[in-house]
Amino acid sequence: VLRAKGFVWLASRPATAVFWSQAGRASRIESLGPWTDVTASVESTSTARDDAAEAEGPGPARQSLVVIGMDLDRARLTKLLESCLLSDAEWALGATAWSAKWAARDPFPDFETEVLEDTAAEA
Repeated sequence: VLRAKGFVWLASRPATAVFWSQAGRASRIESLGPWTDVTASVESTSTARDDAAEAEGPGPARQSLVVIGMDLDRARLTKLLESCLLSDAEWALGATAWSAKWAARDPFPDFETEVLEDTAAEA
């Protein structure tokens, strides 16, 4: 993977839109605020409105990623990303259960005060 970026939805923080960006070894993840604010700012195009209307999850939350690379194993990458999604049984538990279940394992910072940046040392 040379570059990846997009919006992600975290079960441990279901109301927060999260932006992820990676270029080489440098990555950044940060809050964009509530999903309702984020989608309101991009819904001026019909495509964005259609995407929001079809989104599953709490309100307009959704996953939207772009991955660019060379010789990518698309099937393997798809399987890996899909393994991060909630199962039907987990989905049925609801937001309160998601937050309780994953809060202790949530590796992300308090987005209100900190942005996670992880730039690997040059080899």
